[in-house]
Amino acid sequence: NALQSLGLLPGARILMMVKDCPEFFYVFWGAIKAGFLPVPLNTLLRRGDYQYMIEDSACEAVIYSAEFAGEVEPAVKAASPTPAHVLLTEGDGSISALMEKAPDALDAAPATPDADCFWLYSSGSTGRPKGTVHVHRDIPVTAVNYAVGVLGMHEDDICFSAAKLFFAYGLGNGMTFPLWVGAKAVLDARPPSPAMTFEVIEKYRPSFYFGVPTLYAAQLRAMDDATPDLSSLRGYVSAGEALPSDIFRRWQEKTGGAILDGIGSTEILH
Repeated sequence: NALQSLGLLPGARILMMVKDCPEFFYVFWGAIKAGFLPVPLNTLLRRGDYQYMIEDSACEAVIYSAEFAGEVEPAVKAASPTPAHVLLTEGDGSISALMEKAPDALDAAPATPDADCFWLYSSGSTGRPKGTVHVHRDIPVTAVNYAVGVLGMHEDDICFSAAKLFFAYGLGNGMTFPLWVGAKAVLDARPPSPAMTFEVIEKYRPSFYFGVPTLYAAQLRAMDDATPDLSSLRGYVSAGEALPSDIFRRWQEKTGGAILDGIGSTEILH
């Protein structure tokens, strides 16, 4: 209802430069329910990249966390045309403020399995980043076949993804998979590091941990100095690039657990 109050057209693209926090969930699912297309963007990009994506997507709205204002706001100002609506996630005039005033009830916009649901931009390894369209059936298909079918995830699980929600990998790990089975997700907006990940695992006791090969390698080096308590974990998952066999072997020797490799694709879950 907050998004609809902006007067957006059906199918409008809403760019999200939002950290891993509850507001990411609110905007993403609220947009889909209202008939708009959320487009989560990498929060590590610079203003030139954001300007390109604002113009390429022809978005009608930009919603961003205050931490990224230094890159987002100049990009919005330089973009042509300028998006009609630019909102922070929190504070005066933010999407959170609009939500507080909005009614609770909303009939979902009708959609078919093949209708556009959300976009994610590619990394740009083959030229400029491209808006990759994901349809409504993608979320249940990946949840049923991967989260449940491969990982065996269930409602008693707790998921922690070092990869952020704006990645296709992190979007499944930290949001769509736990929501599908009724599990919990741990969100942490800090940059991932061995110290940060070990702290989160020991504090929140997740059952699934989702990392990337470079981070697994750094964690192995950190384990030479201190041994973290990873006893809550029953699943280790990797993606982003191919997992080197040496990291796989050493991790199993150190922890007793095998890492499930996503065969090098950041889009493996979609």
